[in-house]
Amino acid sequence: MPQTTADMLLENTHPGLMLREDFLQPLGITPGKLTESLGLSRSYVSKLLHGQRKVTPMTSLLLGKFFGMSAQFWLNLQNHHDLIEALRRNSNRLDKIVPIVGSKEI
Repeated sequence: MPQTTADMLLENTHPGLMLREDFLQPLGITPGKLTESLGLSRSYVSKLLHGQRKVTPMTSLLLGKFFGMSAQFWLNLQNHHDLIEALRRNSNRLDKIVPIVGSKEI
């Protein structure tokens, strides 16, 4: 059976999990410290770190400032995650589309 587009995708890590595992843990920053420093609710931070909330544009600005990096980095992570999830949910539909470029019907 041929692979669909979704079958070819690797693990899709949520940006909140990446935040927890690649930033907070190595730097010894607790979720409480992040909550306090960014002025976000504990509930939001907890859900973000467990992949249950999205990184919003405002959150990306806060994270960018806190870590001394681009806010766009955080938005790009979220957009990439969302795009892969949309691709997975719609792969059957997408696999049925014949691109017009290179088609003999033009």
